[in-house]
Amino acid sequence: MHLSRLSHTGKIYLFLLVPAIIVSLTFEPPVFFKILKPLIIPLLIIEVYQKSRSSIVNLSLFRWLYAALILSWLGDAFLMFEARDSSFFILGLSSFLMAHIGYMISIIITSEVTISKSIKSSRSLYLVFIVAYAMLFLSILYPGLGEMQFPVFIYAFVIMAMVAMSVLRSATGSLVVLAGAVLFVLSDSTLAYAKFINTFPGSRELTMLTYMLAQFLLVQGLLSTTTIKA
Repeated sequence: MHLSRLSHTGKIYLFLLVPAIIVSLTFEPPVFFKILKPLIIPLLIIEVYQKSRSSIVNLSLFRWLYAALILSWLGDAFLMFEARDSSFFILGLSSFLMAHIGYMISIIITSEVTISKSIKSSRSLYLVFIVAYAMLFLSILYPGLGEMQFPVFIYAFVIMAMVAMSVLRSATGSLVVLAGAVLFVLSDSTLAYAKFINTFPGSRELTMLTYMLAQFLLVQGLLSTTTIKA
């Protein structure tokens, strides 16, 4: 992915919206943050729409990308209200879980080599590290999860499956997609640690920065695909 090749929408997202949101987190109350956060996903939806209008590709990719992004937007919206009612956290978690499934399907259908063949390659060795990280981090979270154990474990399984698919994906933009998936895990790990174990200085900024870059890289990487299976 070359920055010079980014669309105007992509540049606005990366060089204006991302810094503005990080700066907005330094203000209390976070009025500006609440105004800017809902703009994250709509800008990416515009990016996908512009690409769909100018490219001759299988429409199934765009359908799943739209689904993943809309579900992510719902997740963002629900999490903005979690301080009022804890049920909004469950709704947000569920929305992002389904968004990861949308991304996972997008990753699979854009792979030029079937996932089953990729599993037989040396790439499958990296899956050991994914499983190890998931087990280690969940063991750290476990004491603070309480009644959230089952939802968090299910969510962790789905997002790690998405990362695994990005590792096994073989197509244009694979490294960009993988970087996006890894940053998503880092964002969720930061958020989960701060919520269930102990918050730390800069946790909100790190969570949002990695989240915004994750969404951006996933979309850019998937849109850069030149060969798409039906």
